[in-house]
Amino acid sequence: MTSDLVKGAEERGLQRVEELVGVSGQVDQSDFVLPYMKIVQPTTPEGTKGNFIFDSGVEKPEVNFVVLHIALTRTLMVTGEGLVCSSRDRVMGFPRKPQLVADGAEEGQPFKCAVCPHMMDSPFEKEGCKLDYDLTLYDVDDSEAFMFRVRGMATKEFRAKVLNAPLTGRKPPWFAQFNMVTDKQQNAKGTYYTPVIRPTLLAGDNQAEWAAFAAGFSAPAQQAEIDPDDLPFE
Repeated sequence: MTSDLVKGAEERGLQRVEELVGVSGQVDQSDFVLPYMKIVQPTTPEGTKGNFIFDSGVEKPEVNFVVLHIALTRTLMVTGEGLVCSSRDRVMGFPRKPQLVADGAEEGQPFKCAVCPHMMDSPFEKEGCKLDYDLTLYDVDDSEAFMFRVRGMATKEFRAKVLNAPLTGRKPPWFAQFNMVTDKQQNAKGTYYTPVIRPTLLAGDNQAEWAAFAAGFSAPAQQAEIDPDDLPFE
């Protein structure tokens, strides 16, 4: 029997591909555009500081979610240059400013991460190619899927509370429901907000149903390369 959460999602139009009605042709993952959510930081021009804001402008002080998919990504940012290169799978990067990436790199053309000189950039330096994550999450309150990028100061909390079990193969991404709020932090550079996460409900007997539902959004996270730095000590 379908769980209430999964059933509610299907009733709101988040159907699996084989259930689409009135659509012909091969559906590709690029046909789906999910809302994007971020934390409102002191430098963010819109929204209430410390809240979560969606690209629609909707704000929330907290979010209750289940993870549907984990994409292991890389991002190379350079001060004064912005985004230089990014990879959606840590296998192939797509340079925007190839002269700052490597000899032989071309703008917009795939470039193997394994041969890139930034592959071994230190995660502790301000600049460099950073390991981050694009998560597809399911808002259990609004019955909507959305995207959230985990990077920078948010990485430690997500690795410890959310990502460790799936990335070590002990549990699937949807093993639990989580509550997320933000906490105000301050250092020599100023004030910023970081996520605070706690599990609120285990998926339990609904694992198979969540797996089937998540399959409609993305391929398994295990297709990407897992770096040892992804696996935190417990």
